[in-house]
Formats: sequence, C-alpha cells, structure tokens
Amino acid sequence: GEKETQAEKNAAIPFENVSFDELQAEQVTTIGDALEKKAGVNVARDGVWGTMINVRGLSKQNLVYLVDGARIETSTNIAGGVSLFDLGDVEKIEVIKGGLSTLYGSGASGGVVNVITRQPHFSQKTYFKGTVSGSYETVNKGYAAHFVLLAGAPKWKAKFTASKRNASDAQTPDGTLENSSFNDYSYSASLGYAFTENLELSVGYQNFKANDVGIPGGAAFPPNAFAKYKEASRALFNSKIIWRNPVKYLNVLSMNYYNQFIRRTVELSPAPGKFVSPSSDHRTNGVVLQGESVISANYIIAGFDAWKRTYDGIRETRNNAANVTIVDKPIPNSSFTSFGFFARDKIYLGGKFDLTLGGRYDFIRIENEAVNNPLYKIIGDSVIVPPSNSAASFDASNVTNKSWSANLDLLYRLNENLNLTFAAAKSFRSPSLEERFQYINLGGIIYLGNPDLQPEQNLSFDFGINFYQNKFSARAHFFTNYFDNLVIDAAVNPDSLYVKQNVGQARFYGFDATFQLKLCKSLIEGTLAYVNGKDTEKDEPLPQIPPLNGSLSASAPILNTLYFTLRGTFYADQNDVPPTEERTPGYAVYDLELKSFPIDLASVTINIYGGIKNLLNRKYKNHLSTYRGINPYEPGRNFYLKLAVEF
Repeated sequence: GEKETQAEKNAAIPFENVSFDELQAEQVTTIGDALEKKAGVNVARDGVWGTMINVRGLSKQNLVYLVDGARIETSTNIAGGVSLFDLGDVEKIEVIKGGLSTLYGSGASGGVVNVITRQPHFSQKTYFKGTVSGSYETVNKGYAAHFVLLAGAPKWKAKFTASKRNASDAQTPDGTLENSSFNDYSYSASLGYAFTENLELSVGYQNFKANDVGIPGGAAFPPNAFAKYKEASRALFNSKIIWRNPVKYLNVLSMNYYNQFIRRTVELSPAPGKFVSPSSDHRTNGVVLQGESVISANYIIAGFDAWKRTYDGIRETRNNAANVTIVDKPIPNSSFTSFGFFARDKIYLGGKFDLTLGGRYDFIRIENEAVNNPLYKIIGDSVIVPPSNSAASFDASNVTNKSWSANLDLLYRLNENLNLTFAAAKSFRSPSLEERFQYINLGGIIYLGNPDLQPEQNLSFDFGINFYQNKFSARAHFFTNYFDNLVIDAAVNPDSLYVKQNVGQARFYGFDATFQLKLCKSLIEGTLAYVNGKDTEKDEPLPQIPPLNGSLSASAPILNTLYFTLRGTFYADQNDVPPTEERTPGYAVYDLELKSFPIDLASVTINIYGGIKNLLNRKYKNHLSTYRGINPYEPGRNFYLKLAVEF
C-alpha cells in the first residue's frame, strides 16, 4: 500500500515485503514459499514442509528470524525452523537485506526475516471481525483450514486463531516424492489493555505443532536414509508495554519480553534395521527495552536487548539386528547468552539527504556442561557404561565473546522521483551451540564442533538507485559482502572426519532489481537477481549459491469478475560450484493465479482464489534443495482452490 511505498522511498537499506493480500492469494506451505518470488530471496528445501530462506547467498546461521520481535533460535541442520507458523495468522513478512547486527545482534550479517502476525486494534466502537478460510491442492491432496477472530473496544483488544493442515506425499513429473507428507495444527490468542491513552500492555501466546512430517532431504544424511519429524513444535509467550511520551524528548518507551520453546524429535533410518532418534528442547528467553526520540532533525532509537538460548537434547542409536542401543548427547547441555546495547540516529539533512549512523556493543557468554559420550549402551536387557569416546566428548567450559558493530546509511534525493542510497555495515556472528559442540555420525562420516571458534566478522556495502512514479517504479541494488573467520567444515579426512574451523574468508557480490509498471487496470512486474559467492582462501566457489534468476508477471481484470496473474520464473544453469556440489541445469516455471472480485453477501465478504502452479508440469531441480534419494525434482502441476469468508 501507500505506507509501504513511502517506507521504501525513505529507506537506505534494501528490503522486501510480502503483504497479507499476497499471502491470501497464493498457495504456499511455508513463509519460504511466500518469499521466493522476491528479488534476492531464494528458498532451500528439505521437502515440501521443511524450507530455509537464502538471502543474497546467505542462509542458516547468517540470518536472524523473528516472529513479533522474538528470535527463533533452534538447530539449523534440518530445515524447519521457519515452517512453524500459521500462515493464516501472518499479516506481513519483511526481509531486510544486508548486515544488520547494529539493531539485531549476532547472526544478522546476512539480513533479517521478520514475521508479523495479525494484530487487533483499539477502537472507539466495539468491533468483532474475522476470517474463515479453507484450501485444497491436488499435488499432494493437501487441505488447510484457518480461523482468525479480531476484536477491539476503547480499552481492550483481542485475537484468537486456529489452523489445521494435512498433506500426502507430493507428486513430481518423475513420480512420487516419497516421505514428503505432513500434518500440523496451531492456535494463538492475544489480549491488549489500554491503561491510559499513552500506556498499553499486550500479552500473547502462540502454539504450533507438527507430527509425522516427512524429511526427504537433508544434506548431512546418506542418500538412502529415511527421516521424519515425529514432532516439531513451537510455543511462544510474549508481552509488550508501550508508553508514549513518558517524559520530554522521549516519544516512545517500550519493553518486550518473550519466552519461546521449540521441540524437535527426529527419527532417521540410515540403513535397514538401524535407527537414530535425536530429540532436543530449545528455549529462548529475551527482553528488549527501547526508546525512540525525535529531537530537531534527529530520529533516535536506543536501547538494550538480552536473550538466552538453552539446549537440552539426547540421541538414541538402535541396531535391531544386534539388539544394541547406544544413548549419547549430540550436543552437551549448553546455553548461549547475549547482552547488547544499541543506538541509531537518522538525521534529516535539509530534505535532500538522510544520514543514519548506528552502533552496537555485544557481550556474549557460551556455557556447556561436561559430557562423556556415549552415556550408556543397552545390549539386550543389560545397561553398560562403556569407556568414553574422546572425540565425541566435551569438557565443561565457558567462553566470552565481545563484539561491536556499526552502520552508516545514506539516502540522497536527486528529485521527488529518484534517489540514490548507500549502506555500509560492520557485523558479526558468534558461532552457534551446534557449531561449537556438535557430534554427528551418520553413515560413517563424522562432523565435529569446535568450542574454540572465534566470531565471524563481516563488512558489507550496498549501493542502490530507486525510481518511483505513479505508473512506473524500479529499484536496483548492487552489493558486496566480505567475511573473515568464516566458520566452515574443514576436512581433516574427507572420507571420514570434518571439524568446524575459523579458516574461511569469503566474498559475495551481486545485484537484485525489481520493477512495476501500471497500464490502465493492468500490472506488469519483474525481478532479476544474481549473486557470486567465493571462498577466497581456497579460491573456489562457495556452496549453496543460487543461480541467476528472475521473474516476470502480468496481472489484469477479466469482465470485472476476476483478476488473473500469469507469472514466469526462470533460473539459469548453476555451473559455478565447489567440488562437493552438483551442477544444476536452468529452467523456467509458469504459474497462473486467479482471484475473484470481493463478493458481498449480507454481512460477509467472500473471496475466491484459484490457480495452477507449475502450469506446464516442468521437471526441474532447485539448486538449493537437499533432496536425497532417487527423486530430486520439485512438485509437478498443482491445481489449487481457496475460499476466504470475512465477517
């Protein structure tokens, strides 16, 4: 809408948005699917349900994921952290591209993905409104149902949501994508109260649970393995106090507290009769205290944030033929605590220039308990505590990292339609618990963590040219991104042992661009993105770099009854790969979307959506996907239908 356009015009840092209307009109399973058509954003897959997001060649640990301001901290070995959402409850998804450690701390060296759920509002007149929606798709016989109720009055506001989804194995042009079925459900509630016109409190709870989710992919697993989530769940409690104009010169003072719990229980069969069952609990407690001031031509944000992630997990490895079970801890019980102070000042310099300066200092502490692996063996009915495996064991330790980050953003308005932007940032990332302590042994190859890892340091630059007019708008951004102390899996023995090391130096460069052209009632949109990632120490390409890609779509109304959108998305060959990665050929995929004009019946409004994804049933492989086995291809032609009733 107009707000987003104004925000884009005044932003020196490149970002992408997915709106509520876009989410309603599309058939997507995860927020990764929803972001896939945005410039510079790609999706990596472990199947249909499990996805990861790649921003300008960076993914996993180099992106910070937030839901309503709460960090999502969990293991990234298997995709799924960004799948734990009710899409019917999402108001907007924002992706901010580039180094953002000054505002968000460790891990934001590649950008931030912020999921904002639907929010009720205070109202002079009491209101109740809601949406009931359902969908069906043919490619995996998947159905989904969502319910959202929003209400408000002068002193209170409230929300309740619920969802249920179920899907069978997806079909590809090359046959069934085995083990890609899923089912999940969720519910959430929130309540807000206004003590005065300037002081309000809100509390909320979200609960999402998936059971028996197939994982056809997973780069760490052998090709013939079978894996699934027996359970993947996320529960979030959050509360926020907002105090407007508490004292002179302080416009807003806010405090947000959250407690998030993520449980992951996986069952993996690396070979017939052998089962590996890791399960882990990830808890994150966080608080953010932030003040906002407008003083003369300065818009200042300053504050403090602190969060602590704790890990508690165990793993059973069963060999049915030998009647032996080994119990160990793939990661010792451990915690990652971060304290950060940040400040940012946006200075309006006479209408032509906006200058933003930001800085942050972080104090990070990592602690772990001692663990002697394996904990014990069960042979038949006997429990035995064997000698510990020194490679798989960790001494108790605590490590402190101190890091600072800074950013400088400049926006120059050449005229009312055209501006130039420049953004420079120094960011950092303190290695995760998994990178420090991991012990994975799947099919003979062992991956070990390293407790002595140093933080990654990162320097990024972005130059943008942006044109905005009523009928035509276009944005193009060119970027470079340099990393020191990059954490990589260093091959001690390529056939059997990899250990995490700070030996990497990396360089990314590329561009992403988007345009929009309005012709009468029609709309033409396009994107183009390219990134090159190189390990400059080894002088070879980095893994998991998306190929050159882009999209072109045309939308128009038909007889004042339907809007149709025809979209083509193309990916070039990816031949610039390291020795460990396969090349992938290029492809183009076409989608058709249909959306009815709103149908008003008495006190309800009905919207009907439909379409065909992969219209030509194209057989293709996403370069970033980690499918194993005999079918590496994406889902085939998919007819879908959605109905949403607003009341």
